[in-house]
Amino acid sequence: MDSNQNLLSNNKKYNRIVLFLTWAIILLQTNFFRFKYWSGDISHFFNYALFMYIAFCLFKYKAITKSNFTFKKNILLLLIIPFAGYFIKIAKEGWGNGDVTFYLNMILSFCMCFLFYRLHASEKIIVNVIVCSAIIIFCLQVFQQIKPSGVLFAEYSEDSLLHMGDYAEIRNGIYRWRFETYFITLFALYYTWCKVLKAYSLKRLMLFLCILSSMYLYMTRQVMFASLVTLGLSFFLDKKRLNARHILLFVVGFSLLFF
Repeated sequence: MDSNQNLLSNNKKYNRIVLFLTWAIILLQTNFFRFKYWSGDISHFFNYALFMYIAFCLFKYKAITKSNFTFKKNILLLLIIPFAGYFIKIAKEGWGNGDVTFYLNMILSFCMCFLFYRLHASEKIIVNVIVCSAIIIFCLQVFQQIKPSGVLFAEYSEDSLLHMGDYAEIRNGIYRWRFETYFITLFALYYTWCKVLKAYSLKRLMLFLCILSSMYLYMTRQVMFASLVTLGLSFFLDKKRLNARHILLFVVGFSLLFF
């Protein structure tokens, strides 16, 4: 009985760590969704703090030595790349010129494989954080479309604004904010789409439409084109779902990219 309680307690503790790290990595990698007052000094401070915390967890849970998964050796070899890249840059440009945080982020990405494996990271937690992030981005996009004068996220530089709109570039009458979080929205888009196809419900459909709208609000044709083609292929590769209505929707959506 005690062993079961300890296991349950450890699982809850591990889940909290995974939840915290997933949110922290997303916020740091996106510069807090490109928050207006998120300066380089603040970003560097939190990068170093997160690196130290992850290093502490790696040693505490013996994540590298105790982990044993298929691509462990490959990831260890890949860790050489950021270390070698940093020292080559220093050798070429001298001390103080290397962007430490860039290489730290690469190291963190590889180290997370060992830590998440060791903590038995829940896929559900990670996916939910990514989808929640995509919804937050959508809400910010909509709010800043309604009230562009109060922009706090993904603002263009003052030099760029001189030859664009008052606050950002305008495409099709819509402000184009530079969130640079396509990877989050794309993952959430495909995930929610798969959920809709697997078991249709109004809640799932509304969630998918919100994220699809977010993808449109990026105002980037390449990303919209790739997204639409990928979604369309899910029908064309499944003959059971392929019918005239789906083909028509795909053609109409494709055509909208050029207006």
